[in-house]
Amino acid sequence: MDIRRILVVVAVFSLLGGVAVAHHARSAYSEEDVTLVGTVTDFVWRNPHAQVVFDVKAEDGELVTWRGEYSSVTSMMAAGFTRNTFRPGDVIRFEARVATSGAPYAVLGGAWREDGTEIVQSGYTRDTRGN
Repeated sequence: MDIRRILVVVAVFSLLGGVAVAHHARSAYSEEDVTLVGTVTDFVWRNPHAQVVFDVKAEDGELVTWRGEYSSVTSMMAAGFTRNTFRPGDVIRFEARVATSGAPYAVLGGAWREDGTEIVQSGYTRDTRGN
């Protein structure tokens, strides 16, 4: 392999490494935990991040569809989650760090069922997502 090909390979991998770091940046989310209570409409159990889609009633009474992100499926399984942890119709209280843009998107932390049963401990966001 000539030197030009080696330099191209090194340059490509250097650029891709920056993409991976940018993907996990937390500057797009608040640094404060907020509480969101909503009704689950979908639980997307796939990598790179499991996602919960849920409807939250806004102060004006309108329903706002939120999308919340957890860790990878492997990390979720290690924390005791399954593909059936959240089901459509479940009312869940989430600890979340919301998007600073105001979009209805969040990184999710602790979660509790309507009766107060803990699904995942408070602080999950900090412990498994590196915040």
